[in-house]
Amino acid sequence: MRIRMVGHASVILYTPAGGILCDPWLKGKAFNESWSLRPDPSFDDSLYDGIDYIWISHEHPDHFSVATLRDLDAAFKERVTVLFQQKNSTKLFDAMRRWGYKNFQSLPDRAAIELPGGVTISCYQIGFLDSLLAVADGEHIVFNLNDTDVTVRDLASLRRQFGKPDVVLNQFSIAGFDGYKDAPKALAASARSKLGDMLAAHRSLGAKCTIPFASFVYFSSIDNKFINTHANSIRDVVEAFEAEGLETQVLYPGDEWIPGTARDSGPAIDRLQCAFETTGSAHFDTPAKISIGELEAAFNNFYNSLRQYYPKFLLKRIGKLRWRLADANAVVATDFTQGRFYVDSLDGGADIDVYSQPLHFGLSTPFGFETLAVSVRFHVQENRRRWRFLKAISILYNQGVYLRPRYLLSGTTLGYIAERLCNNLIGQILLKRQQRQAMN
Repeated sequence: MRIRMVGHASVILYTPAGGILCDPWLKGKAFNESWSLRPDPSFDDSLYDGIDYIWISHEHPDHFSVATLRDLDAAFKERVTVLFQQKNSTKLFDAMRRWGYKNFQSLPDRAAIELPGGVTISCYQIGFLDSLLAVADGEHIVFNLNDTDVTVRDLASLRRQFGKPDVVLNQFSIAGFDGYKDAPKALAASARSKLGDMLAAHRSLGAKCTIPFASFVYFSSIDNKFINTHANSIRDVVEAFEAEGLETQVLYPGDEWIPGTARDSGPAIDRLQCAFETTGSAHFDTPAKISIGELEAAFNNFYNSLRQYYPKFLLKRIGKLRWRLADANAVVATDFTQGRFYVDSLDGGADIDVYSQPLHFGLSTPFGFETLAVSVRFHVQENRRRWRFLKAISILYNQGVYLRPRYLLSGTTLGYIAERLCNNLIGQILLKRQQRQAMN
């Protein structure tokens, strides 16, 4: 197997079955114009002929890039096979069909799928959204963990099914934040935790080598640029692994490597470190200002959609949240108990500080509040639990997991939820709790 770094979370795994292009994001920004690629990816037309599969890990826009996938070569889209985890919805495949893709293969959770040339792949579903990919070609074993929150049970299952990997591809820096008050302390803990997770995965799997990736970005709006000072650099990763006597291989976009062969990572480390250290001179966007009337209309549509799919008692758990608009000198309230949006008093503080545009995005798109958490364009001052519950409901809504009885009791929804629960969703919940405790 040969591995080519494209950029961020995108690599090409060249196998006897053909090349597998993972999570291509080649242009544009992600998460409501909140993340930008740094350094730029490396991809040109000469690479199309060597790619036979595209694997999408999940629907986050730094992995499922609409601008990228829509604009790839037309003949390539007709020939390539799209691989994606089996879900309760075909919306990803439906969208790609509209863009000209013809061939699709749904990957059941943890099933061994045989490709030509003696290649075996397996897609592990993690939580309700994410997935990882294992690839074995008879010579090498590669686990692409991308940015999954894998549990000890997941890692043990991978190792039992495939054996010790030659290579683990793993995210190395911060990819979101819940916006709590003591941001510097929490972000420093989050960055440390990410390095600890990388080391733990490497050791648990008995990996020969880890390739750090999926963090070749910077937070590129004026309201989230502060995150960049807390991010892990590539040197932080290499030094952490060296301190444990563990091996890394660092690839700059365009670099290729055959596992097990000698290669000097020094030039790639230097170039990536330079990109990291000069982030302050990069471009940062100022969000557009959204009117109070537009925010109210977006809330009304969002609330009515939630009422259609979720019992009212769940919306009461969200309750009322007060949002201080940083660009409007105003506080607005979203009351999910009564379905009301209104301008509130400036007195008494607010639950969440945010610019009007990110709040509008949260209210106007199914994935908006999950995006708000990943883009880190807000600060929670009070009522963390209400904010968390709003985000949780919006994630279920985006995934098509509806909890009103007429939807919940459908065979498709029940089967999907049961499958996800069996695949260690409880472990994911415990993992998230441990991560929050570590940051508090």
